[in-house]
Amino acid sequence: MTLDRSIFAIVDANQNASQIRGLGSNHALPILPVLSRYRLVDFAFSNLVNASIDPVYLVIDKPNRHIFNYIGSGSNWNLHRKNRGLNYLFTTKDQIGTGNNLGVLYKSKEHISKLNRNYVLYTNIKTINRIDYKQMYELLIESNADIVWAYRTQTTDSTMLGSEILKVNKKSQRVLNFGINSTVNEEKNLNLGIFMMPKDLYIRMLDEAVEVNLNSRIETFLQSKVNDLKIVGYQVPTWIGFLNSVEDYFTNQIYALLDANITKEVFTKTPLYTQENDQISSFYGKTAKVRHCLLGSGCHITGTVKNSILFRGVTVKPGAEVENCIVLNNVVIGENVKLKNIIIDDNALITDGKILIASEKSPLVVFKNSQI
Repeated sequence: MTLDRSIFAIVDANQNASQIRGLGSNHALPILPVLSRYRLVDFAFSNLVNASIDPVYLVIDKPNRHIFNYIGSGSNWNLHRKNRGLNYLFTTKDQIGTGNNLGVLYKSKEHISKLNRNYVLYTNIKTINRIDYKQMYELLIESNADIVWAYRTQTTDSTMLGSEILKVNKKSQRVLNFGINSTVNEEKNLNLGIFMMPKDLYIRMLDEAVEVNLNSRIETFLQSKVNDLKIVGYQVPTWIGFLNSVEDYFTNQIYALLDANITKEVFTKTPLYTQENDQISSFYGKTAKVRHCLLGSGCHITGTVKNSILFRGVTVKPGAEVENCIVLNNVVIGENVKLKNIIIDDNALITDGKILIASEKSPLVVFKNSQI
């Protein structure tokens, strides 16, 4: 079943990364660095392109130089076409509260109503995922649902307290209600905030929603209509990397590195596109020992690196030992340094002989541009 010219997408990037302690203040969430050479938005855009979904409307809070520099016209994802490419939507000044999107979506309604598309996919950049939107579309058609809503079933931990969940009828998969998780070590259906629906219904719901409360979110309003609309749950069968905290940011990337099945899902199942970079290949000296790592281009390794993710331009000097770490761009790790369970933000310097060891459940963050 082809999706070509059937669906357009709205990618809601109007969230900040403040929940990721130590990193969120320096990185806009859409371009948060993950998995050595990627940004969060790469996953959202790649999933859409692989499903032939266009045009794409990216919702952001305001013009942002860093986002524009990375995304630009969308050419790295083949989204730079005139009528079937990338469009920016900026939240309106008359909306109150960070993350609200009804105002900007409502103001784009007239333009969207003229699109030669029958369905809308609403997605976001809050997780690392490789969702197959063709399966969502098939479920929408076959179930005769008003809306298909994506969720991931998994056992909760402390980082998922307060996360949005939903309950479904196990037989029909119809969503019964939406709520908030308050328990740990229990299997729950985690709400991904991703849904697909007919365009005409979407426009009708926008009209109703702004009459109720302009300063809100479209998904919040749709959830309130759970008893009036046929909302069917789509259980995502693949791994989802949640980013609710700095602990999530750390553990989910390490899982993706060390679990062969997750690595295969993320990197090889379908193409994953990102910004092209002209840096030279990484250099490995005679004293370098590298095992089970992801390394970006332009690294200079003469020390030992194990079970770690290194971004572009990282230097690891002789005698240094780096284990279970995430090291962002252009970091320098000095001689005889020992690091374990550490996240190091861009351009930091760890001077010779330093020892930093943290718990895997509570990684230490070294701030951007800092020196230790």
